[in-house]
Amino acid sequence: MKKTNKSRSKFGKFLKRYVLVLCLFIIIFLAYVMNTLYQYEASFTDNYMNKYIKGLVSSAQKNHLEKYCDFNNITLNELDGNKDNYKKAIANTIKSSNISYKLNSKKKAQEPVYGVYANDEKIMDVTLSIKKHNHRLGLFSYPVWQVKDCKIGGERGIYYYDILVPDNYSVKVNGTRLDEKYISDSITDDNYNVLAKYVDLPKLVNYKLDNFASIPNIVIENENNEQIDYKINNHKVEIINIKQNVNTYEEAKQYLAEDIDVLDIAEKWSLFLTDDLKGNKHGFNVLNQYLINETSLYDMAYKWATSVDITFTSTHKLKDPAFTNTKVSDFEIYGKNAFSCTVYLEKNMTIANGNDKVDVMHDKLYFVYYDDTDDGKDNPRWKWVDMKSVTEK
Repeated sequence: MKKTNKSRSKFGKFLKRYVLVLCLFIIIFLAYVMNTLYQYEASFTDNYMNKYIKGLVSSAQKNHLEKYCDFNNITLNELDGNKDNYKKAIANTIKSSNISYKLNSKKKAQEPVYGVYANDEKIMDVTLSIKKHNHRLGLFSYPVWQVKDCKIGGERGIYYYDILVPDNYSVKVNGTRLDEKYISDSITDDNYNVLAKYVDLPKLVNYKLDNFASIPNIVIENENNEQIDYKINNHKVEIINIKQNVNTYEEAKQYLAEDIDVLDIAEKWSLFLTDDLKGNKHGFNVLNQYLINETSLYDMAYKWATSVDITFTSTHKLKDPAFTNTKVSDFEIYGKNAFSCTVYLEKNMTIANGNDKVDVMHDKLYFVYYDDTDDGKDNPRWKWVDMKSVTEK
């Protein structure tokens, strides 16, 4: 009897130990499964990037960005070139901004590239690669990601600028005057280009500046070595007074080479279009004095004057006064020999059925002070070279 009780006692101890060991194995197994699931979830690149961004922000706050960004291979502009400034600029940007990321879908899936943004402005590109593949539980196979490359500043750097100025202006950056190697192709002002075809206006050039560690000191001077005010908008440096803007002719005429009656020219044009302008070729010879041969405006006027279409204009009679609500405004003066302005006028008519009709002209007109004679004498006059319809907003 005593032996039986002793055996039961030993069996009970064994059972307890077995249950404890089994529970321990279950706990270890569950921990292993949980760890596997955690690693599997971390294998998604979005989750990896979330962790990377948290570490990036934390390292910036501690001024230890080297752990997350490679500063050894960054390209700095020769007019700056201070890598320590670059580190400070990146750190300050990260600390003071909302940091996000976005996948560049054009890259291959095995090495996805993410753009990292500070307040929607790209500050770096991060390229991931697969470090290894993990296999667990006979069911899961997933990649372990690592950062293959971190290019700071994106394509053009953190601070970059396009500076659009006339080619007779000079630009200094951090005390160095820019030469032709900084000039890139640029899209220039359409209005400016219309006028520059006919008179001597300086060309507009674009200075391209990339990869600055901090905001550079930019000084723009005109041909008289006078500093010019400018504004910076979305990395574009634009001089404020490339043209003189005034609203009325009384204000404009002080900047122009000679007086001009813009309204008279516009009224003649309006009359010409309805075959009301007196003179040879339906009034073309009257307009011709303001036009330059072989311009699109000249060609359009000549074609209208010599085509049969002009004879089919609707029968009408001009009222008295023929023109009302006339206005010449919004002068843009690029120099004493070139300007544009906006003309608005209403031409009042009575058509054949007795009804009134108002013909509205609302256009931007372009003028140059130009000599189109071939007598060898310098005798410029105001010439009308182009017009564009004004669309009401």
